Amino acid sequence: MRPRWDELKETARIPDRKKIFFYFLGRGLWSRIRQARPEIKILPCGVRRRSCNLKVAFMSTNTIRKAIELAAPVSRVWRALTDPAEFGQWFGVKLRGRFVPGKKTRGRITHPGYEHIKFEVAVLRMEPEKLFSYSWHPYATDSSVDYSKETPTLVVFRLRKSKLGTLLTVTESGFGKIPAGRRPEAFRMNNWGWASQMKNIKRHVAKK
Repeated sequence: MRPRWDELKETARIPDRKKIFFYFLGRGLWSRIRQARPEIKILPCGVRRRSCNLKVAFMSTNTIRKAIELAAPVSRVWRALTDPAEFGQWFGVKLRGRFVPGKKTRGRITHPGYEHIKFEVAVLRMEPEKLFSYSWHPYATDSSVDYSKETPTLVVFRLRKSKLGTLLTVTESGFGKIPAGRRPEAFRMNNWGWASQMKNIKRHVAKK
């Protein structure tokens, strides 16, 4: 006969509460949670003195979000985002034409080893010094694949004045509509890519 919750609670020491937690997960609760919400992950438990904090994290694989505070005024960051020459310098792309809402901007990646990759975005919104958005096909690196048949993801840059200068936030959403066969890699590579690009634009706007 399995012990009841009250009995476990009375006999277990405080640090053993995590054992109680996983005991009940083993009775089927965890499998039901995983079926209903597959994005839930259990992170490692941290024990401090006589307490154990079990952390449950909701891991989204549909949206990437990165934020960075830049020591530059909003006007400077906006120019780095929307001027084709400046955008190309920190992003690593040689663009043809300007960013215009409702139109596409094309170019070619300049990072060593990736020069064969074409760059194409459909500019959606440009709210001066506030918001810049476009759609594109993430991690479209295989020249033999027609990515135009896929639903593109949405990239949004948001700018807000901060004590240091500018809080820049970038989100890329819509990975859930990318074909399942390449979705994990596209998400992983762009997640890493945006982290790197935030560092790149930080160095760029810091230049005098």
